[in-house]
Amino acid sequence: MIFPRMTALAEVLWTHRQDYDNYLLRLNKQYKRLDQLKVHYRMPDLDGFTDNNVLVGKTVLKLQKPAPEISIRYTTDGTAPTASSPELPEAFIVPGPGTIKLASFSPSGSSSDIYTLNYRKQSFFPPVAAEGLQSGLQVQYFGSSYKSVTKLPDTADSIVNVNNAVIPEGMGKAVKPLVRNCWVTSRCLKQLFIAFS
Repeated sequence: MIFPRMTALAEVLWTHRQDYDNYLLRLNKQYKRLDQLKVHYRMPDLDGFTDNNVLVGKTVLKLQKPAPEISIRYTTDGTAPTASSPELPEAFIVPGPGTIKLASFSPSGSSSDIYTLNYRKQSFFPPVAAEGLQSGLQVQYFGSSYKSVTKLPDTADSIVNVNNAVIPEGMGKAVKPLVRNCWVTSRCLKQLFIAFS
């Protein structure tokens, strides 16, 4: 689809800057205008969930709408959501094992891709006896960039035990902003691998 890609291209060519986060904030305010102009556009992606999930006790699904006028609709019977499907509440309690399908809809009727979330029940693993453990976290620092966690070498450049999730001073120049903005994801693991000890 041409929209909103055309606006992204125009943004970069006119401003000579690549500030994607700032662009997204402004773009979210323009969906209403695109609807009024009857422009067919690609709906923004939904995020904040994974395709395969494990239920252990009460599980709450919380998603943020990409823009205020967009609604997120869902089904639990395996069918594709429509504009008349129930709207996902702000904090949806997952009813149990099964499948939830999600899609976002604009007031003009445009819809996003359909997202399928699978939930299965699982108990906690039984505790295991372990010896020689230290309290805290073992931080393993890898000074290079890697495209995948599977590409990390067997030995880290530095290993430190810490009592909190703050990266010790001197463990790399680019680590602090990386850790501040993310949980442990494949993107964050390019330079940092945290293993519980």
